[in-house]
This record gives sequence, C-alpha cells and structure tokens, in this order.
Amino acid sequence: MHFVTLFPEAKNVELIKDNGQIPFQMQQLFDYKSTLVCYDNDDYTYLKDEVKGLRLHFIEDTGKCFYFRKAALRYILRHAKKIDVLNLYYMSQESVLLGRIYKWLNPAGILYIKLDLAQNQLSDSKTFRFSAHPVKEKIHQKMFQYFLPKIDIISVESKHVKRQIEHLFEPFDKELLLLRNGLDGDFIKKVKNEFKPL
Repeated sequence: MHFVTLFPEAKNVELIKDNGQIPFQMQQLFDYKSTLVCYDNDDYTYLKDEVKGLRLHFIEDTGKCFYFRKAALRYILRHAKKIDVLNLYYMSQESVLLGRIYKWLNPAGILYIKLDLAQNQLSDSKTFRFSAHPVKEKIHQKMFQYFLPKIDIISVESKHVKRQIEHLFEPFDKELLLLRNGLDGDFIKKVKNEFKPL
C-alpha cells in the first residue's frame, strides 16, 4: 500500500511536524510505503534519524496556473493510479482540484484531507472561503459541494473547530475526525535516555 502526502512547500522541519509524521507513522505502524512529495526546498537532515525510511519525491517548481501548482497537478496526473491513499492539506481551491482529479483517475483510492484549520480561518458563516470575488466564490462553493462526497477521510485538530464545521459534512454522511497533532513516543523515550539528569 502506498501512502502519499503531497505538500510542495515542505522543508526539513515539516518532517517532524504532521506533514512528515503522518506518512512516517503510517509506514512505522501499518507497513505502508510512505512518500512525502515536495519541492527540493532544504537539506532534509531529519531523514537520517527522526524519520528514517520515509521517502521524499521531489517535484520541480514550475510555477502556478491560476490557483494551483502545475507540478502538483502533473504529479497527480502521472501517479494517481499508483497511490492507495492521497493525503492533502487544507480545504483550498487546489485541494478540491487535485483531490477531484485523483478520485477520477483512481476511484478506489482513498482521499484524506487534513484540514489543519484554526478557528480564525473560518468565515462568519462557518464555512470555507475560497475567493474574495463573489462570482468566483459562488463557483468554488458549487465545486466544493460536488467535491465533498469524493473525500474518504477528513480530519481536524481541535474540538472547537470540529463543532464549528461539522454541519458542512453531515449532509454527505461524512464523519469529521478529531486528530490532534501528536508526539512521537519513541523519540521522547530516546531523548529521555540520552539526557538523563545528573
């Protein structure tokens, strides 16, 4: 099984945050082949110890077309059928497009959206806002409603935000999971052993 997190802006520090830890833990705990797909932004020194075995797949930053990164779209078009679980971040215009194309090319694939959402990122009507332009926003809201049934797993990090947006997913029989950003227990044990008090 191949688990792919697509997060083009990932740097070394993301490897020890949720962007790197979720695919890494899927590999450690469930024996997935896990890959983080990103631009070549950094030295990625955490690959040596903290997330040893996690694969990085570099895509070339070829710029944007409207609201999506061309390299991310090209990656999905080329690899969708080989990805068992696709993990995208944020409910954005780009996630809606990439997720929809992934499910079109690989209907049996599992699409996981990690919202990574803070309360202050919601609009007054407690929904996602895609554009400041009213006509574009109306189009994106229609696309969003069409996209929702295609999502297999949705997660959010806090109870408060979960309560605020649950109503958006209920009509589509979608459960909004509470998945807090966690700590790597093995890493904590290792640090405790290395730094024993005098």
